[in-house]
Amino acid sequence: MKHVWQSLNNCGPASVVMALSTFGIDVSQESARVPLRGTNILSGMGPQKVDGWVNANFGLRSVWRNNGTNDLLRRLVANGFAPMVTQWMQDPSISRIAHWRVVRGYDDEASTFYVNDPIHFQKSIRVTIEHGHNNNFENDYTATAFWYQQDPHKTFPVMASAKERLPVWPEGVAQAIDKETALRRQIAGPISDGTVHLEAQDNTEWEKLEAARNKEFRALHYQDFIRDVNAMEDILKKYPQSKPQ
Repeated sequence: MKHVWQSLNNCGPASVVMALSTFGIDVSQESARVPLRGTNILSGMGPQKVDGWVNANFGLRSVWRNNGTNDLLRRLVANGFAPMVTQWMQDPSISRIAHWRVVRGYDDEASTFYVNDPIHFQKSIRVTIEHGHNNNFENDYTATAFWYQQDPHKTFPVMASAKERLPVWPEGVAQAIDKETALRRQIAGPISDGTVHLEAQDNTEWEKLEAARNKEFRALHYQDFIRDVNAMEDILKKYPQSKPQ
């Protein structure tokens, strides 16, 4: 399957021509743009026109369905189909955005799908993953991006080692994370076995700090996070029996 960078608002037709390349058909996204999207440059592509266009021009058929499953996608790919999927973001404070991409493979062992994404950029791109709605989850997500480079091109600089590419926390954050972990471990056992009982005021403050630190860390308010970790430490200093023996 070839890869195509989309033109403006053209992720749908670009995905269609990438899917067609799976069957040996080489066609440009611009030839698909008007039949599938119309002449309004701001309009996106729905799935309804795809079948008529690929049938009239290439003798192929296309079907579309809602509420697909991972198992169905795996079966389609395994049987030589080129399924396209669309995502939909609806947030009135930002916009209503749909985006098409093509599923090209999967890895059951890694629980991973491989997709051709036509999203276009020239110099740089920032891709973020929302942790639940409005970042209200603390899940640990990772992603891998593949770069497709056409020749000829300038020589790339030497890639840094994996260790050098690891994210670097702002000053003091790594130490605060380690301290937070140690403090939680320090107090968890004594509280559960009844050795330590926080006074009502300290217990209320501790719960407030727990909620505040989580929000501060997710919002990248690192100085506030460091301050509240130190406040945790100040509370536990009142209870020497909580320290490990």
